[in-house]
Amino acid sequence: MQNWYAPSLLSMSQAGVSRWKIEDIASLLSSGVAPGASVSGPMADVVHGATQYLTEADLQAMATYLRSLAQVEDPPQGATARSATAWIELGATVYERHCANCHGSNGEGVVGIYPALAGNRAVVLDPPANVIHMLLDGGFAPGTQRNPRPFGMPPYGPLLSDEEIAAVASYIRGAWGNRGREVTTFEVRRYRGNAVP
Repeated sequence: MQNWYAPSLLSMSQAGVSRWKIEDIASLLSSGVAPGASVSGPMADVVHGATQYLTEADLQAMATYLRSLAQVEDPPQGATARSATAWIELGATVYERHCANCHGSNGEGVVGIYPALAGNRAVVLDPPANVIHMLLDGGFAPGTQRNPRPFGMPPYGPLLSDEEIAAVASYIRGAWGNRGREVTTFEVRRYRGNAVP
């Protein structure tokens, strides 16, 4: 699990939880899912191998601490100009073909099953490493005692080209009010492991 980006717990636009309910933070730590959030990548390993086994008292204490961290308001990330209508259309086509059945035509997701992409801070994080990894390698919340059969997302790396991954990542980062910058084909190649040094 190389090259994932660990979002800041001090940033409201990244992983800060100061506005969350304590029980939602505890749920994320114990089951890997919470309203509007789920863990994946290296954090899924942490929940699966460690935090799901915390006592209720420890979960509450950790959630209280995480909620108390001072937060900084990040300036909104400006959307970059999209390179061409054809790029947007390719991203929208890939999304409708492979993503909309689960995440919805408007990125709304299904509560408790498929995360919403509209307004999802993990989608617009910069660098876009995590969203690229999710598209390439799939996304799987950990199986835990409180969520023994989580839904997952299949890997699209074997199915889609670097250009298609970049286009769909750019599309979801700029659709439905999201304001993430465009993802380049080079970035996809880099995280896929094909980039020329």
